[in-house]
Amino acid sequence: MTKKAVRPMGMVRCNSSVPFASPFAERYSRQEENRKLVCAIKHMKASVDNTPPRQCPHLQDNKKKELLIEQRYAKIERENAILLDRLCLIARPRCTTVKPKPIMPGIALDVHLRPVIDNQETDARLPVRSLNAVIRKQELIRVMHDNQTILERICKSKGVYSADKWRQDGEQQQKYAAMRRRYLMPLPSQASASGGNQLVTETPAEEGAQ
Repeated sequence: MTKKAVRPMGMVRCNSSVPFASPFAERYSRQEENRKLVCAIKHMKASVDNTPPRQCPHLQDNKKKELLIEQRYAKIERENAILLDRLCLIARPRCTTVKPKPIMPGIALDVHLRPVIDNQETDARLPVRSLNAVIRKQELIRVMHDNQTILERICKSKGVYSADKWRQDGEQQQKYAAMRRRYLMPLPSQASASGGNQLVTETPAEEGAQ
């Protein structure tokens, strides 16, 4: 039979309560602790933490995206600058006087950095040409030829309407109207409406007999 280990005097186990000299002292100590706890709870001020949560700067700032945007803007600005230089070069009037700048034997550049020949006269006046002058001249000749053809056709064509025929037709219509008023000849629409019972007051044969 094994013997139970004997604990020396004065040693207290970690999971055991604090020893008291008497149970009355222990009871008083517990009551005092409870009283202090209840008093602290009564006098405690209610508060709510309204502070914003902690932010993460490394998540808010996307450095890679900002770098891509800056590179894109830089590319756009570079392309715009190149395009602007080209437009300015096109809009700038050309110098009609050749001023070659020799860079090596046999090759020279003018003010627009275009290669020219060294044996060309330096003060020669260059003719100002248009790239589509020949085409525009051909188009002008074609339009003039078409207009001349149309004018000839108009001059050779004869009139369709005749003033004499109009005058004769007018006189004939006036005669018909006078005869209708004189002999009271009904119109076709009036004759069909009256059933053909309307009589003529005077006929050409009766007029001749009279």
